[in-house]
Amino acid sequence: MDAISSAKIWEESVIAGHHARRNRDYVIAHSCFARALEAAISFGEADGRILESLETLGSLCRDLNSLEEAENYFAGAIEFCQRCKGQDHSSLVLNLNRLARVYRDDGKIREAESLYLRALAIRRRKLGDNHPSVASLVHNLGIFYSEQGESSQSLGSGRELAQGAQSLIRPSAT
Repeated sequence: MDAISSAKIWEESVIAGHHARRNRDYVIAHSCFARALEAAISFGEADGRILESLETLGSLCRDLNSLEEAENYFAGAIEFCQRCKGQDHSSLVLNLNRLARVYRDDGKIREAESLYLRALAIRRRKLGDNHPSVASLVHNLGIFYSEQGESSQSLGSGRELAQGAQSLIRPSAT
């Protein structure tokens, strides 16, 4: 199959997949997005359509509570980001958070916490502590810890993170 045919298959599959998803025909949506991923792979290992296809499939599977499959797609997206975009790219942070959410939903609390903390460390290193994106991640991590209740050993640090986020999200009036 030539590059033009593959590009057409990818684009048509993505459009059809989104249409099927909007119409709640999830089996067809999954099939279309899987076909898009196959086409994207033919463009070469660094083509951004691979990442888009992995993310779309991961999100669909997460929404359908097919957590093991979602985990595999988001893990693939993370691997793609690390290999093709670098260790501190915003797409990596996004997919670390997506996989963390899947782990959280699947009861894999320690794995989720590790990914949330890794995403936060990348953002802090790249943007500094006072950036709104950092505050948002800190806030989300605080929510994660509060959802764990007293069972989380890191609850104290989670509360500290959440309190720190409040000052970034809602600066005090001076």
